[in-house]
Amino acid sequence: MQYMIGAGLMLIDHIAIVAELGAVWRVPGRFAYPLFLWGVVNGFLCCRVPLRYALRLLVLGLVAQQFFELMTGCQVMNVCFTSSWAVLLLMSGFGRNYWVLAALLVFGLVIPLDYGAPAGLAILGFLFMGAGVGVCWLMALGWLLGSVLVASPVWMSIGALALLVGEMIPYGPMLPKWLRYGFYPVHLGGLVLVRWLVEWF
Repeated sequence: MQYMIGAGLMLIDHIAIVAELGAVWRVPGRFAYPLFLWGVVNGFLCCRVPLRYALRLLVLGLVAQQFFELMTGCQVMNVCFTSSWAVLLLMSGFGRNYWVLAALLVFGLVIPLDYGAPAGLAILGFLFMGAGVGVCWLMALGWLLGSVLVASPVWMSIGALALLVGEMIPYGPMLPKWLRYGFYPVHLGGLVLVRWLVEWF
């Protein structure tokens, strides 16, 4: 359910980019990645081989990157890279490899990851609480601090609200893996194609 809601909000955001609908239409998209981040955390906790999970997300990011740049015009690494990095942070934290965790955190804050700082500090909030009561509040606080750190607009910071409620959203039916992994690059490629066709005709 978290994934489906996040995917719907992301699609609205990306349609707004392609159709140039203005900033108001992009507000729903600010809730999308925090919901996906909850999904990444849950995926990490449930998967048998976290490194394989991180690698799948990395490959997905590589496949989607060209479409992402064509659609947004931004020279940043898409959220699949951010999610793969988040899994590595979780692996280091749960493995108590704190030097590796610190190095990964610095690395992720230096390279241009989409939502990098908010996502990284939200993951630190999760690691600090150890999935205990109130973890959503620390994750939301981490998201807010990360947004301030990169001087993001206020409307981007509201994604912290999604971290507060993401934990309460029922999981619902599990979507097929091909759909969960394929939606991101396919919808980006489809929107780029639509833009080209509109401009051509």
